[in-house]
Amino acid sequence: MKFSATMESLAKNILNKYGHHGLNLIGIVLLNILQNMKIKALFQKYLSILKKKPKNSKSILFFPSGFYQTLPSGKFRCYHVAKYLKNKGYFTLVISPKLGKKYRKKILEDLNPDWVWIQKAYHPYNRYKFFKKFKIIFDIDDPDFLNPYLSKPIHELFKNSQIITCGSELIKNYAKKFSNNIHKIWTPFPVEEEKKFKFQAKDRLIIGWTPSKADAYYESIKQLYKPLLNLHKKYNIIFRIDGGSTEKVRKLFSNLNWVQIIYSRPYKFFLKKLKEIDIGIHPLAKTPSNLAKSFGKTLNYMNAGIPCVATDIGENSKFFKDGINGFLAKTSEEWEIKLGKLIENQDLREKIANQAFQDMKKELSIENASRKYLKLLFN
Repeated sequence: MKFSATMESLAKNILNKYGHHGLNLIGIVLLNILQNMKIKALFQKYLSILKKKPKNSKSILFFPSGFYQTLPSGKFRCYHVAKYLKNKGYFTLVISPKLGKKYRKKILEDLNPDWVWIQKAYHPYNRYKFFKKFKIIFDIDDPDFLNPYLSKPIHELFKNSQIITCGSELIKNYAKKFSNNIHKIWTPFPVEEEKKFKFQAKDRLIIGWTPSKADAYYESIKQLYKPLLNLHKKYNIIFRIDGGSTEKVRKLFSNLNWVQIIYSRPYKFFLKKLKEIDIGIHPLAKTPSNLAKSFGKTLNYMNAGIPCVATDIGENSKFFKDGINGFLAKTSEEWEIKLGKLIENQDLREKIANQAFQDMKKELSIENASRKYLKLLFN
């Protein structure tokens, strides 16, 4: 009752002062109040979870830079790992990016965790100065230090974290300037226990490319323009681009009726459309950012039983064995030849898809990565 009266009084004061423009202000104020109430409720929920912590269990507080739905690397390198460790008897708690500095500090003080897990430095509170009293594992899978805004806080985390884990050799070599305790752990994926892929004959195959932001990889896909044209003339393929931000890419492939550009989000719809693809591609121009990447959407390809051709650079070259669990290509000619092999040979597509899944299960599962993290944290 008291809260309602306060809100009514606040609304009247705003309307009296700002007239009809005050309606917008009232809306903004109400939204802020509701948001603060939700955050406070979330904080109280965390405090109640802390009270249930078993007395002698080892504890890890996770601080992702983004939400489960919007940050793929955080989803796999943070949320899923936290869940796995929790199932193994460790006390883990993933702190929402919504939570402010005051609430984070209180949770840290109340729990006094064995480890603080900082996943990337995009979040403004994922900074060393807020965690000085605690042992830190800093996890980074992209060369975010190339961003001038992030380079200083990342360097501080490199210098002061007890453990650094990263997704590529390039990041590992860069971090060696600041620390000796650096470990490469490829970005994992929640692989199902067992799958066996059996392909059906099709009259027309779909080659798929699934970037999160297509225009960000414009230089990467541009080198495949001629190979794809030639492959269409020879095999009548469909080329499907499934990703956001496609303005430049649309112009590149304009007036080609065999090129499909879709934007299949949310994620469930993306996975549904993914099953229609017969061959996946993962082209990467040779840039510092791309050299530092793990496997991106190739994880989805492999999990869905889609044979893949990837650019022969960076971590691709270390995981894919050419002609065994995928194909690697450097030049336009190689792209055309290797895609042609997969188009012509259904048995080869099936063989590569099944081998890639087995290798993924062995090297890139959540369980495999979590065991590596666990060994680093608690030996």
